[in-house]
Amino acid sequence: MKPLLPNKNNAYSNLNLLIITLIIFYLGLAVLFKQSIPNFVETFYGLLILFIVSLSIIKAISFIKVKILRSILQSSFVLLFFAYFFGLSSKFQLLIHTDWMDTKLIGIDNAIFGMELSLKLQNLVTPYLTEAMMFAYVVYIPLLIITAIVVYKNAAQKGLAEYLFVLSLGYIFCYIGFILFPVASQMYFMPDKYSLPLEGGLFTYLSELIRNNLHFRGGSLPSPHCAAATVILWACYKYNRNIFFVILPSVTLLYISTVYGRFHYSMDSVTGILTGCVAIIIYPLVLKFMDLVKTFFECVLHPVSIINSLSE
Repeated sequence: MKPLLPNKNNAYSNLNLLIITLIIFYLGLAVLFKQSIPNFVETFYGLLILFIVSLSIIKAISFIKVKILRSILQSSFVLLFFAYFFGLSSKFQLLIHTDWMDTKLIGIDNAIFGMELSLKLQNLVTPYLTEAMMFAYVVYIPLLIITAIVVYKNAAQKGLAEYLFVLSLGYIFCYIGFILFPVASQMYFMPDKYSLPLEGGLFTYLSELIRNNLHFRGGSLPSPHCAAATVILWACYKYNRNIFFVILPSVTLLYISTVYGRFHYSMDSVTGILTGCVAIIIYPLVLKFMDLVKTFFECVLHPVSIINSLSE
């Protein structure tokens, strides 16, 4: 029997389709809300170039026959794509709302803790604690790669595709959250409220380097750090329990460090964890829906081959 869908043996086809769909969705948003997007022309053409480059990379990777090399390149593409798209998403945050909504989150903290939580945590600030927290915050980056290696070692391309798909889904939910509930974050909304600087060693320096060069006003709720960290924990628990228990303390500290380090409000972190959980729970349904859509278009585009395949 002939295959009903092209490239159905490519383990990463749904993952790549998800990425391309994301770009098309943002191209549509750019056109619909062009008046609300700063530097619309630059943003639109940037997305268009990203679309073409992404398609080219995906096509090039598909020609690689060595599975481990294909998996390395696919993982690199996905992680670099979402790192880049995080910055690109900053142009879309105020499409629906005209101002930041930090005061609502600060109000929640006031009701629960008596004041905004990162301000309350100033009472605990020491160089040693700051360094430990910033280690947890920075280690998130190598953990993304380590988890990919662990999953591939235990479940090959199928497991890696699953991990990258759920991770991508979590990031996408976060980007949508940036639009639905735009939050500037503490260091942009109320930097003058902090009386104690965060001082530490190497990891504190690296975290501030990330803040000053890769972060921007917004991109806060849900926390992508916490969403991705939750997916990392799930993947390690599923494929290597020993690694799970090794990284669990660091990931737990990471959740706290996002607030301690003044990167996120407490609700950013909580919703980030929940976003990761939602991505884990619903990804099988998303995959089924994508397969149905692909089958539908295959039937529309190649009805004769479908009828022949079914008759066989």
